[in-house]
Amino acid sequence: MDFANCVVLVVDDDEMNLNIARMVLEKKLKCRVITAGSGAQGLEILHSQFVSLILLDVMMPEMDGIETLEKIRSVEKFEDLPVIMLTATVDKETIKKTINLGVTDYLKKPFLPKELIERVSKKLVESERILETVLIIDADEYKLQRVQEVLEENFTYRIAAATSITTALKILAENNISLVIASSKMNFVDGFKILDFMANDEKFENVPLVFGTPENILELVDKIKNPQPEKTAEVVKDSAIIRTEKKKTAHVVTNIIGYKLDRKI
Repeated sequence: MDFANCVVLVVDDDEMNLNIARMVLEKKLKCRVITAGSGAQGLEILHSQFVSLILLDVMMPEMDGIETLEKIRSVEKFEDLPVIMLTATVDKETIKKTINLGVTDYLKKPFLPKELIERVSKKLVESERILETVLIIDADEYKLQRVQEVLEENFTYRIAAATSITTALKILAENNISLVIASSKMNFVDGFKILDFMANDEKFENVPLVFGTPENILELVDKIKNPQPEKTAEVVKDSAIIRTEKKKTAHVVTNIIGYKLDRKI
């Protein structure tokens, strides 16, 4: 499985452990690793960005792993966040406390790289807590920034941005993209280049392609997150939602060009 869209937070007061964990996980799992030298720093990071899984040391000064874990679980959106505890000793009372806080996995320190990889990859697969990546395309860098700000303020997404079709196609080819948002002012031909590319690659068959403006992005994303049962595309204000389905009819609807086009893929 590809873990490129996963983010692992390692919280440990031992700098050597942090460096080893980062090096091993980034090299072997290709995931993003963020490190924190204290429980307080870990909490600050957790509240500021998306995290797929936490590796949390039990024994730390000032705020230990148990206290940090209690604060994590006190926040509703982190109640089910996977946590692997790092411990040098197996204390029954500690294990009991962490089990009550929803932790079912431990890694004994010093850990072996192979064991670290196995435990983390297994937990990531089980949780399916993967950061989705959205590709936004607009030749106007100012408008591109506006769309990015709207998404970052209202949703937890990793953002990839492109100011040209060439760059956009390269990003699509090299990454796992969950949603593509293109400017409604995009050149007609360029828009169909993206559609053709996505329609002819199986990994994009369920990836929505949206043409819109910064003003209606929120409504568009809401409709994608809560799709209607009908298969045809639906015009929304000054935009169109396009779903590319390989070997099926792709409905392209846009009030920009003024007509509906049905294409056989």
